[in-house]
Formats: sequence, structure tokens, C-alpha cells
Amino acid sequence: MTELPDQLRAGSDPLTRALLPVLVHEVKGATQLLVGLRSILEVPGGEAFFEKRAPDLSQTSERMHELGFAMAVLATASGADMLMARREATGLRTLIDLAQRAASFDGGPTPPMEGEPPLVAPGALDGWQVPWAGGALVGLCRGRDWAWIEAGVLRGRLADGGAPSPDEAEIVDLVRRRTPGAGLDSGPGAEGDLVWSLPAPWLG
Repeated sequence: MTELPDQLRAGSDPLTRALLPVLVHEVKGATQLLVGLRSILEVPGGEAFFEKRAPDLSQTSERMHELGFAMAVLATASGADMLMARREATGLRTLIDLAQRAASFDGGPTPPMEGEPPLVAPGALDGWQVPWAGGALVGLCRGRDWAWIEAGVLRGRLADGGAPSPDEAEIVDLVRRRTPGAGLDSGPGAEGDLVWSLPAPWLG
């Protein structure tokens, strides 16, 4: 596994800090649904109603699976190898979705997103860096409109009248270091786009 510099170890990962509130919220929601389904089974005749709610159980199971992957990515980004051999082709989509939700938790607008994030190949770095980087760009480089302009190419364009967030340069540098082999270019001045390009072998 790629070794992290000391300053990037546990407690200092910016995406982990940003996503924890929305992760807690999502896990609580899933847990409450499971408690409700269990209560149905304790009511006389509840089995028939429970069968009608079976799709809810399936959807909650899928969401908990996604949240578990996200937590493993963040824990690994913070210095603990919790991802181990686990790989998720849809991991980039999961982390970007959580990053969009986390932005609204801070009282800001949800970062717009055009197009669908690509699937990620199992051999893309150590499995966690690409989902982490996508979430960090969308969630932490505020004031940008995001779009997948072609396969594996994400562009962040400054919104009208917007300016890069104060910590954007730090986030961009961190993304570059955590996804060696990917391209991340920014244009000059406040008008410049951010363009993140993933190598074709990283795409699923």
C-alpha cells in the first residue's frame, strides 16, 4: 500500500472531516429503518406487511454496503488500511454523492454535477485513492460546476461570479499526490477550470 506522509495521517484528512456528518446521518437513517422493520415483525400479523416492505430492506442493505466502502476509504486515507483487498467499481460515484450531500450539510449549495462518474477498475492504485480524490474535488473545491465531459475526464468550472475556495490549492496538491498518473490541470487566474483526467486503465 502507498505510504502516507506524516502530515496526512489520522486526524488530518480533510475529506474525512467533511464527510463524517453526512455519514453519521446516513447510517442513522438506515438503522432507524431496520428498527422499524423489526418492530413490524413483533406485531401480530406483521409478517405479511413485512413482505411488502422487503424492497426497503434490500435498498437499505445496498446503501449500508456503499457506506461501508466509503468509511473504509476514509479510514485508509487517514492512515489505517481498512480497505484491504476490497474494491468497488462504483466507489467513485459513492464518494462524489456523499461529497455533494456534505456540502449541503454545511449550509451551502449542492455542487452541480453533469454526467455520471465512471466505474473504476480494481487495479487503479490501491483502490481508495480514486474515489477519495473525486470526493475531495467535488466536495472541497467549492464554487465550481462539475461535469464529466468525456470518459474519465471531470471538469470543474467556476460558477458565474465565483472564485476558488481559499483551500483549493491545498486540495488540488493533495489530489495530485494521491493519484499519481492522473492528470489534474488548472487554468491561469480565477477564470481557470480544473480538469481531472483518469488514465484509461483505471476505468472499469
